[in-house]
Amino acid sequence: MHIINGKTHSTEIYNSIKKFISNYHDSTSNIVEFASNPNVPTLAFFLIGNRDDSKVYVGIKKRTCEKLGFKYVEYLYENTVSFNQLKTQIEICNKNDRINGILVQCPLPKHIDESKLMSLIDPTKDVDGFHSENSKYLLENHISKHYDMEFPLLSQIKEKNVHFYPCTPLGIISILCKENVEIKGKRIAIIGCGRVGRPLSMMFVQFGGVPTLCNSSTNSLRSDTMEKIVGEADILITCTGVYDVVNVDWIKDETIIIDVGVQRVNDKLTGELDREKLEKRNVFATPVPGGVGPMTVAMLMNNLTLAWFKQQQGRIQSIDTCDHSRWATDERDEIY
Repeated sequence: MHIINGKTHSTEIYNSIKKFISNYHDSTSNIVEFASNPNVPTLAFFLIGNRDDSKVYVGIKKRTCEKLGFKYVEYLYENTVSFNQLKTQIEICNKNDRINGILVQCPLPKHIDESKLMSLIDPTKDVDGFHSENSKYLLENHISKHYDMEFPLLSQIKEKNVHFYPCTPLGIISILCKENVEIKGKRIAIIGCGRVGRPLSMMFVQFGGVPTLCNSSTNSLRSDTMEKIVGEADILITCTGVYDVVNVDWIKDETIIIDVGVQRVNDKLTGELDREKLEKRNVFATPVPGGVGPMTVAMLMNNLTLAWFKQQQGRIQSIDTCDHSRWATDERDEIY
């Protein structure tokens, strides 16, 4: 098995982000406000409940913010929190100019309507890319025509209207581009139709790929349908959240495999595929951990930097008329 190293690619993106922010501060040093107190991207985390996996994911994102010199503020709630409580705090964050991005860590408790809650986030701060105002761009051939996917930020900042793509699908496309994988004309099997599979399939179409989505009903008519789809795939994406749904024996040689899921098997972290079998095969695959995960976080930081940049541009343009004393009053927002 040949390794596709997500950590290496994510480090390249972080270095590019640092350089971009440094250049931005240099270019605004003649403006008194920015010279005396340069702003940095700031992210608001909403963590509901006590799920260990959610705590781990948020912890990784927090440490990445710290490494980049970004700031963050946390909103921690018990499982019993009401929808209205979350709504109130999200609305405060929407109005707080010091907060550039808002992230609600999923999954949420069953009594919280996830889609309804996500729709409350200001689309210009929706760095996860789940708001309908952002997801509509997946239906356009926009990303493939205008983006340099090795570092999307440099393309995104040129656009008049800010919008975000979901972090994991964006990270997967970026990995493939960094690995010089030609997507056009490739048969692509996507196993899983959730928050990763569906938007990713639309991205692949924009790049000329031929994706096939598989779900729990794929084998309803014929028991070997998924096996055939996987066996013909040039690129395989596994994102079901379930271990060993895809039999490694189905996969042909030289297939490019993006293993998205993180599972714990025999007290070890692994992906959705049987790694012992996979390591003996002539394929190209992302490791778990160290593959898609680092690129997902890198794309979150990419989106956060984009949100910050666009908001700073708006502030500079209105610097003569902006009332800087008007901030959100919640004491937990005092992050400076």
